[in-house]
Amino acid sequence: MTSRRGHGPPQSDRGRSQRPREERQQVQSQLLLPTYDSDDISQLVKLNGTSPSLTFDRFVQIWYRSNTDGSVSKKSPQPDKHSTFESLKQIAGLSCGAGNCAILKEVNERRRALASAKGGLSFELKTKWRFTTGLGAAHPSEIGFRWDHLLSVPVIPGSSIKGALRAWLRDFKKDGARAEKLLGTPDCIGKIVILDALPKTPPRLDVDIINSHYQEYYQDPDKNPPGDYYSPNPVFFLTTAPNTVFVFHILPVKEIEPGDLDYVKKCMCEAFESIGLGAKTSSGYGRFVFVSTGSQPGTR
Repeated sequence: MTSRRGHGPPQSDRGRSQRPREERQQVQSQLLLPTYDSDDISQLVKLNGTSPSLTFDRFVQIWYRSNTDGSVSKKSPQPDKHSTFESLKQIAGLSCGAGNCAILKEVNERRRALASAKGGLSFELKTKWRFTTGLGAAHPSEIGFRWDHLLSVPVIPGSSIKGALRAWLRDFKKDGARAEKLLGTPDCIGKIVILDALPKTPPRLDVDIINSHYQEYYQDPDKNPPGDYYSPNPVFFLTTAPNTVFVFHILPVKEIEPGDLDYVKKCMCEAFESIGLGAKTSSGYGRFVFVSTGSQPGTR
């Protein structure tokens, strides 16, 4: 009698083990297909209180159906411009919900309390016009947006604020030594830390457009002259509406000299009003004006 040890299971068992594997592979291939136009997702987007950030990142409806049966072409699926505009309009019209509004208010109050307890500063700046950031983030439309995913509101990362402030001190104020002293260097921690800036209340979002008329020229300038006969190529993206108030927080992490926090606050106000913050500042986006002080410097 010959043993089957080392030669695998009998043929009947092997057939039973392969069938579930084939079924799993079939299910997985179906799950990987885009489902942007399904009725379930369409209903989800229309629900009042749906998370705008979740909808933007996971359920945006921008793909056109190129096949006769309504499926996406596997060869060259492309985002449809009209669908992108309509989808972003839907996302801009979504409410973050009453619960998230209350949480946003509580988060801002906690940060004000933290800044005050650590001897820091909190103050508010208001956008003069539209503001946007995170356009380079990965997204099916190729134009991203920076969200606080827990609160589903736009956020200005502290690193972006710090970078703009450093550029203002070094290039415009010609005070690079003080910039390194306050903000730090790759080899040494600075004297202050800047928290992410959140809106004071959930802001209104707008859909804006970049309308490139010379796409062929930019793609291959050696072969295509910049002629006015090219068709425009509209690119849509999200922005916060004008007059959106953001709350900024500065905290000391080392012993600071008297007036350092006020100096940083003053420079931030000057920088964000002059050179702006975020993306597309050369086109007038991201300009801020001072609104009010949320807390006064305390003692450590």
